Amino acid sequence: MVIIKKLDEWSANLMKTEVEEFAARKDPPELDSDGLYGSQGGAAIMFQMVNQQVDLATESGQGAILARVVSESNRVMRSMQDQWVKVIETEFKKQIDKPEEVAGGLVEYVIALANDQIKSADYAEALLARLEPLVSEKYRVTINERLNDAIDGYLDVAKKCTQTLIDLIFNDLKPATKSLFQPAWYDGIMRQIVETMRDYMTDYQTYLNPSLLDLLIEDLLDAFLVAYLNGLANPPKLKMPAATERIKEDVSVVFSFFATLKPPKELEAYFDIIEKILALLEASKDLVFLSFWSFARVHGPNIAFVEGLMKARGDLDRSAVNEVMDSIKKKIKDEGLTDPPEPTIMKKVAIQNSFARFLNR
Repeated sequence: MVIIKKLDEWSANLMKTEVEEFAARKDPPELDSDGLYGSQGGAAIMFQMVNQQVDLATESGQGAILARVVSESNRVMRSMQDQWVKVIETEFKKQIDKPEEVAGGLVEYVIALANDQIKSADYAEALLARLEPLVSEKYRVTINERLNDAIDGYLDVAKKCTQTLIDLIFNDLKPATKSLFQPAWYDGIMRQIVETMRDYMTDYQTYLNPSLLDLLIEDLLDAFLVAYLNGLANPPKLKMPAATERIKEDVSVVFSFFATLKPPKELEAYFDIIEKILALLEASKDLVFLSFWSFARVHGPNIAFVEGLMKARGDLDRSAVNEVMDSIKKKIKDEGLTDPPEPTIMKKVAIQNSFARFLNR
């Protein structure tokens, strides 16, 4: 089919140009009419091509031809989406491995690409709305499935972009997150962590599509909490009560930052996990099981994590830790405590054995 051959040629040329521009990053991305970053019309050009071919197929008056053109368009879109995911991964890896050798502007280009994916998804939705009334039920199903599949693909690439934007932040934060709960942490490192997040977020808030920004904020919050909890999952001995005081200060600083991005009321649910862990760290030996109960009811027993916390408490000696853990294990047994039906954030926390911890120092 000539139509399909054309689509393949055009999309390959378009992709080649776009990928070269993305890798070279000579100039900052263009701003669209909303003041957001975008590519030089990549999404618009692609859908102009698709719409032209669809129009030709529509003129044939045959649903089968139209359905085939839509299916082939889906194949082309999917192929471009797969290529973009690989490009993002390659460029991110270069940025991590050899930052001094790569072109600047990766953040801006990833934002532009994310925005383009949303535009493309919108174009695909508009195309679907235009075509559905034109064909019989027999072909409508195919057209619907194929275009919805393409839309999902665009949203997946957008998600890959926002995840990469978060990974770029945490790559910068690596030295700071490694210091969590280490001696330097007691002097306060959370402001530095927050300032780094704020620097990046200023760009994201200015240039990223608002619906993607909302998702990114959720994921950033999640990533921060996981990094913090991972530090708590594998801590050295904690000086008490200095450690719990510092955790409270950390929460206060980071909560204030996220409150500039999200309604404080919504944030409370996210930070509840840290409140519950604080209760485990502050409870007297005889009352730990009560704090454990309120933690485990929501998050499940997480016995290795809790035991790690107890061992890290500088105010409990070994026999006290054993006593506490016995009372906790009894509580689990008596109450028949199991993991929650829906996994919580604790599912993402990685407990390292002591050898791995030694290697990561």
